[in-house]
Amino acid sequence: MFVFRANYLSSRTRALNSFTSILGACLLVAPPLVLVMLQPDLGTSLVFGGILAGMLWMSGASLKWLGVLGAGVVAMVPIAWTYILRDYQKERLSSFLDTSPDVQGAGYQLYQAQIAVGSGGPFGKGLTNGTQTQGDFLPVQATDFVFATLAEELGFVGGVVLFLLFVLLLWRVLVAGWRSKDAFGTLFAAGVASMILFQMVVNVGMVLGLMPITGIPLPFVTHGGASLVSMAAGLGILQSINIRQTRAAW
Repeated sequence: MFVFRANYLSSRTRALNSFTSILGACLLVAPPLVLVMLQPDLGTSLVFGGILAGMLWMSGASLKWLGVLGAGVVAMVPIAWTYILRDYQKERLSSFLDTSPDVQGAGYQLYQAQIAVGSGGPFGKGLTNGTQTQGDFLPVQATDFVFATLAEELGFVGGVVLFLLFVLLLWRVLVAGWRSKDAFGTLFAAGVASMILFQMVVNVGMVLGLMPITGIPLPFVTHGGASLVSMAAGLGILQSINIRQTRAAW
């Protein structure tokens, strides 16, 4: 999918001031996004949207038309809420806004995650010593809420180290894109960076109660083959671009 979108946008860099070119990029991502949404998998479909937004931004698309597109997406939220989202998805999306969530129902996951993060303190309780994780109070602790496990066992310092590693990875991805001598390599790197950044921000945000719970994995940390394979494939293709293309010296 990165390849298709990067190829489309790189071939239209001079035409991205028109709404039709931007709409074409949206139509390109629409089929997989809708199919994944119907599974239903809200988290992955949101990742597709985040990648598209990042690639459009880095391609230099018209900010005016991007604003119009964003307003259209916001206008469609009530329709999606009424006709597309299922009841349990609505409960997850709205539970983080509730100041007094049902800790025995829809708010249980978030409540336990916040306890785990808060109890970790500066340096954590040590690997395999977390009370919330070892006592199985924290659900899906190896996937959606893996950051809560890390924060409880490695503490604030462990979380900061993880963020620094992500910053370093994002920097190297963007440098690889900058070194590319054509727009395709640059936009492909922008797509990979957008995927990593979006997933990291949303996953940590939902654990801390700053974002709704959508089931988005934490890259390279969450247990699961599909996430790891997609990340590895994206970075592998980017590395191939990086070693075969260099920006001309000035």
